Amino acid sequence: MAEVWNRSKWLAFLMLLQSVSTTFLAAFEDIIRAQPVIAMFMMMLVGVGGNSGGQAVARAIQLITLNGYVPGNGIFRRQLEKELSVAVWLSLTLAWFACAMVWIGQGGSSNAIAIAFSTGFIILVSVLAGTSLPYGLHRAGIDVVHSAAFIQVAMDVWGIVTTCFFVSLLLPKKVWGV
Repeated sequence: MAEVWNRSKWLAFLMLLQSVSTTFLAAFEDIIRAQPVIAMFMMMLVGVGGNSGGQAVARAIQLITLNGYVPGNGIFRRQLEKELSVAVWLSLTLAWFACAMVWIGQGGSSNAIAIAFSTGFIILVSVLAGTSLPYGLHRAGIDVVHSAAFIQVAMDVWGIVTTCFFVSLLLPKKVWGV
């Protein structure tokens, strides 16, 4: 029963966190309705955040397990420095790929650019957060296994927030349909 309680409280917390995304979707309902291409690529955007963050979480847990992380031993700093470089290259590469996908899918240049910027920023934050999260949980005395589920949900919310931000920033109001 202890395992059920431990897991259910985390899952309930993650459900609450996930529901935050509805607030952002509601706030940007006009632009999403006017630009359905944004909605068509939203799953890709939140997915790439969770996936890139999940890869970083797995690598961090692997290093914590193999190296016996002790705060101050430099492992976290070295990994974060390495992952920053990886995050930048992933962001640039996959932002370009996302831009091409939207462009080829007839999404138009404005949408393609907005989604490319969203993709890049989502990946950058996801990789750095995914790298940091297991170390933070470990330091707080919380089982690092919770990092994987948390990063998925957090990056779902982050993906929606980021996409709505870049769309509102890069697409003129006349494109919104308002």
